[in-house]
Amino acid sequence: MIYQQTEEQDKSAILRRIAFVCDELGVGQVDISSKDLEYVCYKMRTGFPCKYGLEKASVFKKVAYFVALFIQHKPIKSELLAVEVGTELAKVNINALIAFDIAIRVLSRAKINRSDGKVFTGIRRISLSNHSYMDILDTLSSPNEAQITAPTHFKLLAVFFEQLVYKDNPDIQYPDDHKPAVYEVRSIVHSPSAGDDLAGT
Repeated sequence: MIYQQTEEQDKSAILRRIAFVCDELGVGQVDISSKDLEYVCYKMRTGFPCKYGLEKASVFKKVAYFVALFIQHKPIKSELLAVEVGTELAKVNINALIAFDIAIRVLSRAKINRSDGKVFTGIRRISLSNHSYMDILDTLSSPNEAQITAPTHFKLLAVFFEQLVYKDNPDIQYPDDHKPAVYEVRSIVHSPSAGDDLAGT
């Protein structure tokens, strides 16, 4: 869907996905800046912040950079309306919603090449509770000084997407990734009514 052979192909694929998601949500016609979308498609190739370049970068880094750029440059100028999508979704930025949707769709179809030679082509699932989904969209929609940008959030988003995939697909991780690197997490007792208690020292 993204990082195809040309920027124009990327743009066309993104526009199709925007139309599909908006239709699924019951959103009417949205205002899209062709200039801003073209800049995102250009920048995600020419400005890729990985020392080994775009071609050797992991799918997680590629997705993270796209998401950060899309949210930062906001090619969709319309806002979600409560009358169309409900009060909860109306609080999030439509660019964050679309960027995250594209990221999950791309990751679910990705081919992952590990440095040990193993190749994975079928991610079984990427699952999120509705609560987590809304929290993620809320975070990606952060305004002003907390806004997602490529320079400040690329690396964090890459790790986030990597762990999101590993959560339901542990066989994709490197074997050593199953071992605690620095510390062991002890028990966490979840009590929704009274807040979370962290047990252990």
